Amino acid sequence: DYKQALSLHMEALEIYRVKLGDYNSHAIDTKFRIGQILSLLNGLEESLDFLCQSMDMRKAVLGEAHPSVADVRVWIADILRRKGHQKEALKESKRALKGFRDAYGDEHPSVASAVESIASIYAEMGDHKKADSILAEIVNLRVAVDGDG
Repeated sequence: DYKQALSLHMEALEIYRVKLGDYNSHAIDTKFRIGQILSLLNGLEESLDFLCQSMDMRKAVLGEAHPSVADVRVWIADILRRKGHQKEALKESKRALKGFRDAYGDEHPSVASAVESIASIYAEMGDHKKADSILAEIVNLRVAVDGDG
């Protein structure tokens, strides 16, 4: 039950904040999980708020280049896309892709998923030519990542 999970995570967040401080890794990760749960419950505005806080905190503690920052960017991009803000979603998705590529190289599942998300956003924006060219890249990435061919 997502509502119960949300309640428990909110309670845990308050404990972490009081006992360990706002920038403790447990508090930061719990904010991220709360953002995810709110997204699943379609609380998009509130979810976006928690995810942006989590991302800013991760950047402050771990640095912009840390892959966990890219993980949060994926969720932020999804919410922006669902709200109809495809251009902003595309920017966040590209930032996530850069983060994953910098951290893992090209042949990693997170890179392939980020590229796939970018192609989907281009398709939603009506740029099917761009989406198709990116889909060709996805096939090559999936073969490299999964070993299928």
